[in-house]
Amino acid sequence: MAQQHRRTGKLTPQGSGTLTLAGNNAYSGGVQVRGGVLGAASANAFGRADVYVGGGGVTVGASAPVTVAGKYTQLASTTLELDIDFDGCGGGRLRVRGQFTIASDTLHVKFVNGYAP
Repeated sequence: MAQQHRRTGKLTPQGSGTLTLAGNNAYSGGVQVRGGVLGAASANAFGRADVYVGGGGVTVGASAPVTVAGKYTQLASTTLELDIDFDGCGGGRLRVRGQFTIASDTLHVKFVNGYAP
């Protein structure tokens, strides 16, 4: 039987680039975005803890709803982008199990895969 290893470290992206997370991530130390853009390309991209966005932004572009297992906090001067896909699978949605706090300046809602409202 395969053993799954759990990681407890915190993911801290910073700078000006884009980091896109995919796969079934199981780290439990949380995410702290200090700069650049953090993209979610899978339902469990953000692991199993809190997401804190103090700089830069977050893009949710997975084909299924992305789950934040803990709290989601997004401060001023940051951006949240939801790439909504109306294929019936819930793409572009963000589900937060804990407290959801947004004090950011910008919310982008982008329709993808040819959908026009």
